[in-house]
Amino acid sequence: MKLSSTDYNKILNNYNRRVPKTLKNKRSRAESLLARKMCSCVKKIKTRRRKFKKPDKIAICSKSIFKNRGLRFNRISCKKGSSFIKNKKTGLKLTKTRKKIF
Repeated sequence: MKLSSTDYNKILNNYNRRVPKTLKNKRSRAESLLARKMCSCVKKIKTRRRKFKKPDKIAICSKSIFKNRGLRFNRISCKKGSSFIKNKKTGLKLTKTRKKIF
């Protein structure tokens, strides 16, 4: 399902960020915030007893950031700044998996 304007408001309010007036600015600010959180989470996971590979790190972080909040992303790029990559079929970067997020 597509995210609505109120969904972007909830994301930004949850992380104590200022909410812009236009939907385009809300969308870009929320997506960049979540992408930065995801990339910083992947970089922070350290290996102790078990050696984590990159897919394992992504799975851990995506569960804590996205799945627990009812969101889903297509792909992510952490090189040259963090950003989500659009889905080829739908053209969406973020989708929600349930009606109410957070």
